[in-house]
Amino acid sequence: MRFAGFGGQGVILAGTVLGKAIVLHDRKNASLTQSYGPESRGGSCHCDLVVSDSKIDYPEILQEDYLVAMSQQAADQFVTKLRSNGTLIIDSSMVTMKPDQNKVATYGIPATKIASEELQEPMLANMIMLGAFVQLSGICTKDALVKAMSETVPKRTVEKNSQAIDWGFGLINSPARMPAQ
Repeated sequence: MRFAGFGGQGVILAGTVLGKAIVLHDRKNASLTQSYGPESRGGSCHCDLVVSDSKIDYPEILQEDYLVAMSQQAADQFVTKLRSNGTLIIDSSMVTMKPDQNKVATYGIPATKIASEELQEPMLANMIMLGAFVQLSGICTKDALVKAMSETVPKRTVEKNSQAIDWGFGLINSPARMPAQ
């Protein structure tokens, strides 16, 4: 799976939290790699996670099963690397994708809008997207995800990050999500 966006959106943090949830709390194997430009904010960045119940022989993604795109540039850059039966999850507040541009299941989550308007903190969009991804993929348990997040973010932000994860989980099962298929 690949999480992609621009610096400052918390893409790398989302991947790190997910990796910890999978390895430390759900006891699977995972390999996390990350890439970002020299700019700390605004530059392109992504992190890749390879997950397996058995030993991981090669830590790089050969073809993505999932792409979580939090910026238009990330969606445009990586959608072609997504498996034909893969899943694309976009932050529909930031990304527009035409259904005919790809042959994958596409889900639009208005994460930035919800983080800004409902949670009063735009920086929580990454946790909304992470919650939606975990609910959709089943890659780890919600309990493992919340534990890993609690161990990773500053203590003063745990409650808000937990609310954001809850929003993400709820959006996958609600009409508020916007399937773009």
